[in-house]
Amino acid sequence: MNRKAMFLSLVLAVGLLPGLNAFAQSWNISVVGSPAGGTLQVKAEGIGEALRRAIDNSNVSVPTSSPGAGLALIGTGKAEVAVGASARMAVNALRGNAPFKKKYKFNLLAFWGADLFMFVATPKAGLKTFGDYVSNKAKDGISVGPPGSGSYMVFSDVANVHGTDFKKMEGWGAKVHYQYSAPSLELLQDGQIEGLGGLWGQPSARIVDLTNNREMVWVGLDKAAIDKLGAEFGYEYVKLDNPGDFGYGYKFVNKEPLHTVRMADIIAIRSDLSVDQAYTITKAVFSSNKYLVNVHTSFKALTAENTIALDKASDALDLHEGTRKYFREVGAMK
Repeated sequence: MNRKAMFLSLVLAVGLLPGLNAFAQSWNISVVGSPAGGTLQVKAEGIGEALRRAIDNSNVSVPTSSPGAGLALIGTGKAEVAVGASARMAVNALRGNAPFKKKYKFNLLAFWGADLFMFVATPKAGLKTFGDYVSNKAKDGISVGPPGSGSYMVFSDVANVHGTDFKKMEGWGAKVHYQYSAPSLELLQDGQIEGLGGLWGQPSARIVDLTNNREMVWVGLDKAAIDKLGAEFGYEYVKLDNPGDFGYGYKFVNKEPLHTVRMADIIAIRSDLSVDQAYTITKAVFSSNKYLVNVHTSFKALTAENTIALDKASDALDLHEGTRKYFREVGAMK
């Protein structure tokens, strides 16, 4: 074999080796599930940039959508990576439960944190727990997030364990709005609502700014409601000894102990990607940990150990074989 032929053979062989991020053709990767603005978009853009840096010949886009829509997009092969969905929402999508109208197939890529349920209200609303809102049949306006969002889902669950739903609440005169956090804050400033909330990663910059500019109360949940949320939907119990001293720059006016819940937040991956493609995306995400933590501190929770623990705990969420390949390579699993 002449020297030119030997060189060409070597180049081709290296290009075919898995795990070297050497894709012969340009690879289009979409990271979906994030609405415009807010912490989730910042984190989604961080994932997108991590993929650009680590994967040669990649064209990575981060179009805005919603967490629920993101799962549907990867479940129909229209995107590769979905962010922002809670484990609860992902299981609903896999099983075809509401708000999804069909089953979608995708795999778990990573646990990237646990979002905390925050329901914040003006002192004028006079609320200590969400149970007060229900028992008083309050008519104050609140924003619960748009359908398909994690916030809408947790509010639906919270209402459910209190024996109500949004339709019933509107029936007694409650003014329920279905907006993301940015337009919800505008409604609050305009006096159209007295409270808003959702499942949010910490810290929520918008709520930090809000509590630093006006008096706000962090409204908790009754312990009985939390027990039902855990038993029926898998939420985790969280106790705050002093909401006013929670940290992250929040300045809530209430100081007494408060109960709330949190839910695991995931990154999902298209299930029909090849093992090598899923391996490459997994490696790009987990090997970019230092960069991602600089993007947002919540990425400290993005570890192989946390992801494997969630995979073992859930009977519905399952790791892609390419992700398992990477975890075995780094010694995180056998």
